[in-house]
Amino acid sequence: MFTTSQTPSDCSFLLLPLELRDRIYAQLVSIKHTRMLKDADAALRSTTFYNWNVHPNIFRVNRQISEEAKAVMTRDNDFVVIERAKELKQGPKDAKEEDISIMLYSVTLWPGKATKKPVVPGERMRVMLKRAGAPKKAMYAHVMLAEELRDVCVGLSTFQGPKGEYRTSGLSCLIKVHPPPCTETLAARDIRERSILEPIQKLRHFQDVSIQGTLPAITCQITRQLKLPAFDRGLVLPTIDELISNGDQFSSSGDYDIATAHYQRAHEYFHHSASHEPHVFTDPADVSALEFKIMQHRALTWIEAGNFSDALEAAQIALYVANQLFRINSPMTTGPPTDRNGYTSARAFRKWTCECIKEGAARYGQRIKCEDIGRCYYYKSISEHVVLGDEATEQADNDKFTAIGCCVVSDTMKVNVPGELLQLDIRAMEQLPGRCGEDKEEGDEEWMDEEWETDEGADEESTCTKPL
Repeated sequence: MFTTSQTPSDCSFLLLPLELRDRIYAQLVSIKHTRMLKDADAALRSTTFYNWNVHPNIFRVNRQISEEAKAVMTRDNDFVVIERAKELKQGPKDAKEEDISIMLYSVTLWPGKATKKPVVPGERMRVMLKRAGAPKKAMYAHVMLAEELRDVCVGLSTFQGPKGEYRTSGLSCLIKVHPPPCTETLAARDIRERSILEPIQKLRHFQDVSIQGTLPAITCQITRQLKLPAFDRGLVLPTIDELISNGDQFSSSGDYDIATAHYQRAHEYFHHSASHEPHVFTDPADVSALEFKIMQHRALTWIEAGNFSDALEAAQIALYVANQLFRINSPMTTGPPTDRNGYTSARAFRKWTCECIKEGAARYGQRIKCEDIGRCYYYKSISEHVVLGDEATEQADNDKFTAIGCCVVSDTMKVNVPGELLQLDIRAMEQLPGRCGEDKEEGDEEWMDEEWETDEGADEESTCTKPL
C-alpha cells in the first residue's frame, strides 16, 4: 500500500488507466455502491430509509488521487447539507404517549451525525435554519442524499409541542443552490432547480426566507410558499400519495420493512393533517378514504411479507372505516331480503351487502371503490385462514365470496381483480409450512360463478350477520 509520502511516479496504482481508477474510486465514494436499506426498526424510527457512507481516507493518499476521487464523488452523488441552530433539536413527540391509535414511533428527525461546517464534494444545495434575527453560531450540519430531503421535510412539517407550534415557525431559512460543474441551457437549469427545491416546498411557516443561485421566478415562487401560514390541499394530499406510492415500490421489490415504514410515515402525516389542518380535507369523506387507502396497502404488504396477524388487523380497520363512512346518511333504508319465514340466507345477505357497498361508493364519488373494499375482504379472508385456523373457515369463506361479489357489482373495475386476488392467495399459501399453491382444489377459479350465478333458492344456512 502506498503512503502520503509517495509521489505519483512511485505509485503503481496511478499506472492503471483513469477509467479503471474511476471505477475503483466509485466503490469507495459513490453512494450507489455503499448505500443499504435500513432494517425495520431503524426505518420506523428515522425520517430516512438508507444507511450509506463514503471512505474519506482515499483523499489522504496523495494530491492526484484525492482530486480524482473527489471528482468521482462530485459526479456520482447528489448531496444536500442542512445547517441548523443548536437549539433546534429533535423536539418532543407530536402526540401523547398513550395515544396508540396510529402506532406512534419516536422518530429521529435529523439524519446522520451532526458535524461542523462540512465540505462535501457533490453538494448540490445547502439549507441553513436558525431563529430569525439570531446570530449565526453553534450551527450543526447534517449531510443527506438529495432523495432523502423529502422525507426529512415531511418530518419537519409536523407539530413540535402540545401548544401546536411548528418546528419551522419563527425560523429564518437561507437556501443556496449550487451551479452544476458544466454549462446548461436555461430550460435545463429551470428543471434542475425546481427538482432539487421540490422537497423544500413541503414546509411552511418560515418567518424569513432567502434563496440564492436560482432563477428569479423560482426564487419568488418558493419564497412565497415557504412563508405561507398554513398548509393547503395541493400539498398535503399529494405528499400522502407519494409516501404510499413509494411504499408500493418497495413492496413490489420485496423490501417489505421499508414499505411498511413508508406507510407508517404516510399514516402519521395524514393523522397530523387531519388533526391540525382540517381545512385541507374539503369533504369529511376524504379523511375516511385516505385512512382506508393506507390500511389497504398495509394489509397487502403484510400478507406478502407473511405477517398475517398485522394484515388481519389492517384489513379489519380498513373495512371498519368504509363501513362507518357508507352508513352516514345512507338513503338505503330497506334491509336484506328475507324468505317466507323471515330469515335471510348467507348468499342473499352477501349480495345485499355488496349492493350497499356499490351504492355507498357511488354516493361518495368513488373515493373508496367497490373493488378495493373487495380486496380488503379478501385480505381479511386469507389472514383469517392462517391466524385463526379451522374455527374461522366459515367466516373466511364468507369474506372471500363477499370480496368477489364486490368485484362483480363494481362499475369502476378496470383490471382482473379476482385473478389478482387468486394469485395472492396462492403466494400466501406457499409461505406456510407444508402448504403449496398447487394444493388448491380444481375449480377454485370457478367459485365466482358458483356464488353469483346459482339460483337464489338454494338451501343454505341462514345468518344474521351485519354488512361489512
